[in-house]
Amino acid sequence: SAKASGISNAWKRWQGEINGMERLQVVEAKQQFETEWMQWVNANDSNAHNASAMFKEFEETYNALTKAYIPNRLIVELTGKNGMETVRFAGTFPKVNHLTDSAANKELHAFMRNAQLHFNAMDAPTDKEMTFRLLTYYIQQVPEPYIPENLKYLAPADSIQIKKYVDKLFKTSFFADSTRLKKLVTMKAKKRSSALEKDMAFVLNRQFSSIQARWLTPEVKLLNTRLDSLNRTYMQLLMQYHNNVAIPPDANSGLRITYGIVSGYSPEDGVRYNPFTTQQGIVEKGTTGQRDYKVHPRLLDLFQQNNFGPYASEGSLPVCFIASNHTTGGNSGSPVLNIRGELVGLNFDRAWEGAISDYFYAPQLSRNISVDIRYVLFIIDKFAGAKYLLDEMNIVQ
Repeated sequence: SAKASGISNAWKRWQGEINGMERLQVVEAKQQFETEWMQWVNANDSNAHNASAMFKEFEETYNALTKAYIPNRLIVELTGKNGMETVRFAGTFPKVNHLTDSAANKELHAFMRNAQLHFNAMDAPTDKEMTFRLLTYYIQQVPEPYIPENLKYLAPADSIQIKKYVDKLFKTSFFADSTRLKKLVTMKAKKRSSALEKDMAFVLNRQFSSIQARWLTPEVKLLNTRLDSLNRTYMQLLMQYHNNVAIPPDANSGLRITYGIVSGYSPEDGVRYNPFTTQQGIVEKGTTGQRDYKVHPRLLDLFQQNNFGPYASEGSLPVCFIASNHTTGGNSGSPVLNIRGELVGLNFDRAWEGAISDYFYAPQLSRNISVDIRYVLFIIDKFAGAKYLLDEMNIVQ
């Protein structure tokens, strides 16, 4: 369920980004800007020469990057995340041949503890189907040099042979079955090494890793370095176009200080979201029967008794609020301060309709979501009974 939830969350974000691009006509706005900017560039001979060379190199670099980035990213998704769990798991087997017997046994025992967690969380039929579909997609999309050696005999359109390959992998691999894995771990070192060299999941993981390490990662790194240099030239021209007015840097996936105001928004005609939520929303969601919204009985009692302590506002308990701060992935947990530098909340999410903000900030839609610090204090004090922690803080009324 955790895997499905993670995939669903990413899918929903991408849908929000696509919807935002279409609704705000982001591509058209960018194209309009480029048209106006290029007119300015072409009006200046020196700028036109620099821009022409820059755009040509941009095109060449992005074309080359696409060829390397797609297979590189696919390998990350297939073996580095949760795409093909059995193949990914095979890559975690410890290298113990160079260790003493006692040290090797310690590593193997630790591996088997993790193996138990792996098998408890994995659904074998689902992983088998995922492996078949993902390998089929990879073989169809990626150039032959980036195909693992053990897969090169498989024709992209021959789903029957690909399925036979996957069936055999799950039928024979030590890493597809906990009982077989225990046999592998108890083997003598020499026999275990020989068995690993024949294990389909282990060998496939190693071949994917080799392709990535020897060819794809160095190529992507080199091309990204070239893009960094080109982007400096691009920014120089862009700053000239804006008469050297300060331009916000690209802080996606990085540290940032951003400011905004607490404000609701209207995602579509006739719909308006208020900036604050209260305990009533928690109670209402708790009646839906969804596991994620299940309310702890003690918390529900506090709500029903209106036992909010000093944290209430106009008879209700503030829970979350939205504001126009321009946040991005990785900003969750960041402190939210008011104009006096006082902690008023903790950032943890973005409104779905404003997910496009990584590409195009729209003040009317882009909203970050924070938990109200009054709710945090309420949980510490009333729910957890840890008021002694608050005694160490300077609480501003």
